[in-house]
Amino acid sequence: MLLWSWSLGDEARLGLTPKQFAKYSLMRLGVRSDVTEFQRGKVLRRIAPRDEVLKRMSELNLQT
Repeated sequence: MLLWSWSLGDEARLGLTPKQFAKYSLMRLGVRSDVTEFQRGKVLRRIAPRDEVLKRMSELNLQT
């Protein structure tokens, strides 16, 4: 989700940052909500914490 979110524009990401959008997308799919990072090759990639995304979702009137 994070890799995909990097290719999207701001409008397609619903006003969320790539890290927030990745977490938002995982939450919508019902994927474990405690995932905050993953490793791609030797690089550790982080995504936004659930609480940060929930706060932004309420600000933007987004639904889960």
